[in-house]
Amino acid sequence: IISDDGNGLDLEGLQKLLSFGYNDKAERFKGTIGRYGNGFKSGSMRLGKDAMVFTRHRDPGTTMSVGLLSQTFLEKIGAQEVLIPMVSWDKETGEPVSENAQKNIDLLVKYSPLGNEDSLKLMLQRLLGHGTIIVIYNLRTQDDGSLELDFETDPYDIRLRGVGNGPAG
Repeated sequence: IISDDGNGLDLEGLQKLLSFGYNDKAERFKGTIGRYGNGFKSGSMRLGKDAMVFTRHRDPGTTMSVGLLSQTFLEKIGAQEVLIPMVSWDKETGEPVSENAQKNIDLLVKYSPLGNEDSLKLMLQRLLGHGTIIVIYNLRTQDDGSLELDFETDPYDIRLRGVGNGPAG
């Protein structure tokens, strides 16, 4: 779980974050690795098969949203293209404001670890006003079944299992 108490994203911002190839900073990143707009997607999918983004926008009268970037979901439905279920609710009323909201809520509930709409909203409430929580799960494993990421060796760092022994490792 990665979280912050930043400005959060509105639905348009979440759609941009989860859209492959979107980059509104292309000129600033010209000639660098960040210019393609795929960093979050490829980085999170390298760590695990699934990622959920929960975000609450800072501005009053705006939204709280959830999106699911999931290889597991795509495999289970036999998708031929990348589909990313997401939904947005009005922060004040709790009413869905995004297109196809109920269909996306149903997909989020069915293909995520959270079993109902209230659980999705409960995660959003953890943001205490605004910010973003990213949950990456179904983490990658090695051939022996152990996680690729080593959470135990160093209590202050997450490392690739078996890579380096010292601080510079």
